[in-house]
Amino acid sequence: MACLICKMIDGLINPPGGIIHRDDQVIVNHILDINIPGYVILSSLRHVTAFEQLDLQELNRLSVILQSTIQKLKQILSVDKVYICSFCEETEHIHFHLFPRYDWMLNIKDAYVEGKFDGAKLFSYIRNEYKTSTDQVSSNEKVIKVVDTLRKFIVE
Repeated sequence: MACLICKMIDGLINPPGGIIHRDDQVIVNHILDINIPGYVILSSLRHVTAFEQLDLQELNRLSVILQSTIQKLKQILSVDKVYICSFCEETEHIHFHLFPRYDWMLNIKDAYVEGKFDGAKLFSYIRNEYKTSTDQVSSNEKVIKVVDTLRKFIVE
């Protein structure tokens, strides 16, 4: 059975707002089930399960698209920080979470440890508290606007 990302690559799953970017190495899409505008996933097109399995061409392309996407997310969303995470636990296909940190997130008490802000705790909190259905994310006008705007600006 194909993995979630492979199903998206094969057109069997349509992410909120559609695919943002696809070339012969990478694919970028909004996350399926978290209702945070600009929370996107960057994946290799080839199914590999770990970073070290990527070839040099894939690594180079991932780097270019990663940098371009982060720059554009910061501009579009007016955020200072975009976290990059890769775990490949739930979906065993190399992918990177590009997670914008909005100013309002700094008020989430559960994101602090010993008085210091903890990005990993924030990431976990948001994934738990904002998890929803793909239909709800797809109907979020702010999500779709970010997807449409981002699609215009990613480096080709």
